[in-house]
Amino acid sequence: LIAPPPPELRDVEKTAHTNGAPVAGAIESLDRLLRCLAADLEQGGEPLPELITAELAKATVTLRLSAPADLPAPWEGAGAEWLAHLNDKTEDVDQVPPYPMLVTIGQSADGHLWLANLQALGTVALTGDADRAQSLGRHIAAELVLNPWSSLVDVDLLGLGEELASLDALRLHLHAPDDTAFLTRFGEELQAVANTSRAETFHALLTDASRGPSEVQLRVVAAHIRNGGAALVAVNGRDLPDAVVLGLQSD
Repeated sequence: LIAPPPPELRDVEKTAHTNGAPVAGAIESLDRLLRCLAADLEQGGEPLPELITAELAKATVTLRLSAPADLPAPWEGAGAEWLAHLNDKTEDVDQVPPYPMLVTIGQSADGHLWLANLQALGTVALTGDADRAQSLGRHIAAELVLNPWSSLVDVDLLGLGEELASLDALRLHLHAPDDTAFLTRFGEELQAVANTSRAETFHALLTDASRGPSEVQLRVVAAHIRNGGAALVAVNGRDLPDAVVLGLQSD
C-alpha cells in the first residue's frame, strides 16, 4: 500500500511549486539554528529528534517532529512542534548538519515555505501533473547539491535532470534511464548498510519512473531506503512500498 502524506503535508502538496528556494539570509539562519540544536543536544547527551517538516515563515521556523521531544532554548513549544525566531542570536558551531536531506517542496496559501526531511520520509513519489512533477524533482535535486546543510549528500539522477550536470562534478552523478546495473548496485549497497550498522554517509536517488527503471527494481531500492541513510524520489512513481505520495496539479 502507498502511504498518504503526513497530515502536515496534505495541504502543501496541493500548492507545491518550484519558484525558488528561500532567500539566502533565511537559509543561513535556519542552517545555524539546526546546527546549534544538534550541538546542544549532543553536549547534553540527548538524541537528535527525527524531523519531518520545517515551516519557514518570514521571521520564524517551525519544526514538526515524528515524536514528542524536549528542545533547548531558543526553541519554544511542546511535544512534536517547536518554533524558533530566525533572528535569534546563535553562534556558528563546528557541527555536522543534522538534517542533510532537508529540501523545499512547496508553499502554503499563507506564503510560508515548507521543507521536508527526505531522510525521514524515505521514499517519496511525485505524481499528478507530469511537468510539475519533473520540475519539482529537478528542483529537489538542485537543492540537495546547493543547500549549505547538504554537503554530505551524494545525489544520483536516473533519467532525470540532465541539465543539472554542471552543478557539482563530485557529488552529482547522472545515469542513463536504462542504467539498470547502477540501480541494482545501489540496491545492494543499501541492503549491505541496513544489515550492518547505521549509515555514515547519505545518498539521494531521484528518478523518472516512466523512463526506464522497472517497478521491481524500484521496489528493491525502496525496501532498504530508510535503514540505509538514503532517500528515493520517484517522479511518476506509483505502487512503491511505504511511499509518501505528493500529488501535483497544473495551474
